[in-house]
Amino acid sequence: MMFWRWMKRTLYSLLALVIIFLTAVTLLLTTHTGGKLSLYVAEKSLPGTLEYDSWQGAILRDFEITELRYRDGDINIEIDYLQLRWRPWQLLKRQLHAREIEINGARMQMPESQAPVESNEPLFPIDLPDIQLPISIRLDQVLLTDISFQQGAQKQYIERVQMRGRTRGDTIHLHSFSLTTPDFHTQLHGTFTPVGNYPLNLNTLVRFELPEYGFTTAVGSLSGNTEAVQLTQQISGFVSAEIDVEVTQPLTEDLAWNGLIRVLQSTSDGLIPDIDWLNASIQGSGTLSTVAGEFRVEGKHKDHGIFVANSEAAFANETFSLDSLFVRAEKLGLMLDWTGEATIIPAENMDDTDIQMSMGGLLRFQDYVDADITLDLHGTPTELHNFSLQAQSNESSLALTGSLSWVDEIQWDVAFDINNLVLDRFNPQWPGLINITLTSSGSWAAENAADNTDITVNLASLEGELQGEPIAVSGNLRWVGEDVTIQQLLAEWGEQQLAGDIHANLANTTATLDIQGEKLVYDNYSIAEISANVIADWSLKNLPTGTVKVSNVAQNEQTLINNLNLDLTQQTNTHSIALQGNAFETDVALEFTGEWQAMQWQGQIEAFNFASEQFENWRLENTAQATFSQTLIEVDQFCINNETRNAGFCLEADWSLATQKGNIEARVDSLQLSLMQPIIQQFMEDELDITGSVNANIMVLIEENELEIDSVVNISDSTIGLPQQDLEFRVSASELLRVQGNQDQLTAYLDLRARDLEGGVKGELVINDALNFGDVAGNVNVQLENLAIVSVLVPQLQAVEGRINGELGIGGRLSGPIITGYLEVLEAGGEVPAAGIRVTNLNVRLDAPGEVGEPFSLSAQARSGQGSINIDGRYFFTEQQADVQIRGENFQAMQTRELQVSISPNLDLSYSAEGLRARGELTVPSALITPPDIETIDSSSRDTVIVRGEETVFSFEEESLPIDADIQVILGNNVRVEAFGFDGRLEGRLRVREQPGQPTSAVGTINVATGRYEIFGQPLDIDRGNFTFTGGAIDNPGLDLRVSRSVESENVSVGARIGGSLREPNLTFFSTPAMQDSAILSYLILGRAPGADSGEANVFAQATLALGMQGGNFIGEQLGQALGVDEVMLDSTGDNLENTSLFIGKHLSSRLYVKYGIGLIEPVNTFFIRYRLTDHLHFETQTSGEHSGADIFYSIER
Repeated sequence: MMFWRWMKRTLYSLLALVIIFLTAVTLLLTTHTGGKLSLYVAEKSLPGTLEYDSWQGAILRDFEITELRYRDGDINIEIDYLQLRWRPWQLLKRQLHAREIEINGARMQMPESQAPVESNEPLFPIDLPDIQLPISIRLDQVLLTDISFQQGAQKQYIERVQMRGRTRGDTIHLHSFSLTTPDFHTQLHGTFTPVGNYPLNLNTLVRFELPEYGFTTAVGSLSGNTEAVQLTQQISGFVSAEIDVEVTQPLTEDLAWNGLIRVLQSTSDGLIPDIDWLNASIQGSGTLSTVAGEFRVEGKHKDHGIFVANSEAAFANETFSLDSLFVRAEKLGLMLDWTGEATIIPAENMDDTDIQMSMGGLLRFQDYVDADITLDLHGTPTELHNFSLQAQSNESSLALTGSLSWVDEIQWDVAFDINNLVLDRFNPQWPGLINITLTSSGSWAAENAADNTDITVNLASLEGELQGEPIAVSGNLRWVGEDVTIQQLLAEWGEQQLAGDIHANLANTTATLDIQGEKLVYDNYSIAEISANVIADWSLKNLPTGTVKVSNVAQNEQTLINNLNLDLTQQTNTHSIALQGNAFETDVALEFTGEWQAMQWQGQIEAFNFASEQFENWRLENTAQATFSQTLIEVDQFCINNETRNAGFCLEADWSLATQKGNIEARVDSLQLSLMQPIIQQFMEDELDITGSVNANIMVLIEENELEIDSVVNISDSTIGLPQQDLEFRVSASELLRVQGNQDQLTAYLDLRARDLEGGVKGELVINDALNFGDVAGNVNVQLENLAIVSVLVPQLQAVEGRINGELGIGGRLSGPIITGYLEVLEAGGEVPAAGIRVTNLNVRLDAPGEVGEPFSLSAQARSGQGSINIDGRYFFTEQQADVQIRGENFQAMQTRELQVSISPNLDLSYSAEGLRARGELTVPSALITPPDIETIDSSSRDTVIVRGEETVFSFEEESLPIDADIQVILGNNVRVEAFGFDGRLEGRLRVREQPGQPTSAVGTINVATGRYEIFGQPLDIDRGNFTFTGGAIDNPGLDLRVSRSVESENVSVGARIGGSLREPNLTFFSTPAMQDSAILSYLILGRAPGADSGEANVFAQATLALGMQGGNFIGEQLGQALGVDEVMLDSTGDNLENTSLFIGKHLSSRLYVKYGIGLIEPVNTFFIRYRLTDHLHFETQTSGEHSGADIFYSIER
């Protein structure tokens, strides 16, 4: 009994303990206090230190904890916030179900891991373990934010991780997974089974940012198993790309792959700059040790256009081979199509990698190269043991052979041969055919080039033809260290020859030249002989020494230099320069002796003599001291005299070119004005004659705060005349100009006295505080009672008469002067021979503004013929702007044999820096237009340029001044045309418009009011004649013309209509009664129906010749321009019509003219040649079926 009681108590006690234990565990896992107690137990039992700030919830329910920290030695884990919401009771169903896991602000610091131990185990095969989970897992929401991880020096930061997924059996279903870092983002979803052959099917998205190109996104899939894996990706961003690759047996040594990679670029600001679009693809296959495939690129370069490139290559048995290469760029004119074999055999040492190539094929580059190329080479990445490049075209061949290395320095030994190189392909201005044989060997290194340079070039021959002349060049070059030597240089081109030796030392910057040349030509210059033996220092530390001789230097066959000898010598520190010879028809002798130090020459001018028929004899009076440099000019007592005329010029100067300060003193004694005649004559059409002399004393001193001037110019009784026109302008002796004063006050006087002008010009100007642009005060008085001098200065005006009066005052400050007063031309007139008119009653008055900012005002009146013209305007000097009004009535503008025109302008003109603006009307009350003398007209081509010396005096260059014009042109009641068989009166009006950069346009109509037209000697009535302008180009009006003729004897009326435009006219015929066009044409031309008699041909020939007389050759000239020839004309070589021929002529060069003719009646061909041997000697020959002949003409121009 006691036993059972004891047993009962014992069981009750055990049950109570179990209940207490379960109750305690339940309290720990399901209550807030139990959770905190569990953390307390963990704090005491875990190694290291565990801390937290707050706890909410229960372990077997939802809970959250903040500021959780755990530290154990080098391990440091901190979590700002952790929350877990889960269903622990699902564990009873063998399922871990978490509704939400959130971690925010996690920082983990781990000790640096040990370096992995290298394993000798082979990489393949790779065995994947079967991973079977004991329970199923379901994660509804996992969110990790602000996560950082550090292990040793490696740091990683994750902005956000979010995931949803579950397992079903052994398969993991990833509903969504995303990971974001500062420069990377990825998303995944799909299935994965980590057992068996590991089947997987994942969809992927990756987005990352490149600093210079922005964001790039890759979207695709990864599927397969351990037997085969398929990767597909679409990439977008700065480039677009496609990846489609299949890998079989990825975990074994039998791994093989096959796939396509394509890259697309659609803008010019992508990965490759300046490419508008690009499509590159790689299609290939391979294993772990082999690769084979095709590479193809298509694209468009913004400058070079569309290009295509593709090749086939393979890598196997540690050997790389290239089977084919094709490149085409149409805009560049490049095409390359090569086949062959190129192999690369790697070695343990990269520099020992063996490279061999044997390829060839077509190479085409524009018009320069079109050849079959063969390239053979054998070498390594550091040298080519041997190479051979062969090129063969239809015309030329090239061979380049040798060896090359580039390890520490570049070394080479090559031979170059080219045969029949056609130079026209490279530059049409240099046509020719040459052969070149050249060898070169040597070495060069970028570092210590002075010690590691040894180059030899042997130009054995360069032979052939250049611009129709034989050419031959040979020579040797040797460059060792700092010494460069060219020896045995010999160049011959036609009659030109150049030979010599050149040696240069790069260290001391010196060069020695010993060259000789004969009959050298450059552009329009020629040198008969030149020789130079000179030692020069191109750093200019020392001046050159040696001799230079030239003879017979000409420009355009006009001799400039007969002979010049230049001797340069150096003795100790003294350098001498002596120049003697004859140039520009002047004997010259110059001698300088001095020292050259620090880029400055200091010495004596010992001779400065020249003599010629024009300038007479001038000699240096005494040795002059001088100093010259880039910043300084010093000359002391430099005087040259003309003993015959007792004239001379002296100069003393100490002038700084850097500061533009110093002093200059000059004296001129009896300097003949005739010395200026050759200079002025260049600008005059007629012969000029100048007499008289000038005396002058000039002293100018300019320092920092000091200015002093004391200068005077005196002129003797002088004349300027045009003997051919019997015109002469005389100037009386006077003190022409005087300038005196200092920085406080400067005074200038002008006194020009002209006897023939019956007056002169006098003036006085005072400047106070000149260095600071102070006050000015002055006046100028002009009184010229005779204007004949205008014809001397402007030969286009003749018989000029009238007088000029004026009083001008100058005030204000030098920086902004104020001009007052007036200048007027009274009772003036003159003839304009080119226009055939005489202008009378010309009165012009120019009034100065009198205030700063105010304009000059202009008023002018003149008469010509029966009419007059008035001009009023204003000119703003500071703004460079002008306004002009032109009004007139029946003013005779032209009065020549070909053109007689009177105008009535009503125009407003405005000028500024932006251009010229014209508005208003231009009425033509009367005009008479007659045919010009066509045979004497020789029009210049648009590229004609006429030069005189260095000056361009004429060209067809477009005006740089923009013109904005809108003008009404009105034809009056007396505008007639009598030309080319037409006799009629025109009327109408046009609105002519011109804008900068646009063709001149017009709106309006020109009508033939009355008129008749004579064609082939037969008169036609003009029923209607309209030229219609509708706003298009003014040189292409619409046509509406109708001409007719009545033959009363046959009761026939015929005519023609012309429509369309001037550039594309169309012609139709009409008649009453109706008939064929050929019959209408016969009535128009012959006045009768067409006949079949034998004399009909002669009648048509007579009409054709009549067309030539009435301007048919003018039509021929227009036809010649369209055909690209210089002349198309009808001509008769005799009195009979049978000798009438049609001729076509063209200048084949500036010297050679060819003309070919064919008879219109008799089939006789004529061939004519004219060749200009010299400027005065011409050769002509004419050959025909009847006779031949030749003549030589010598012409003398007067």
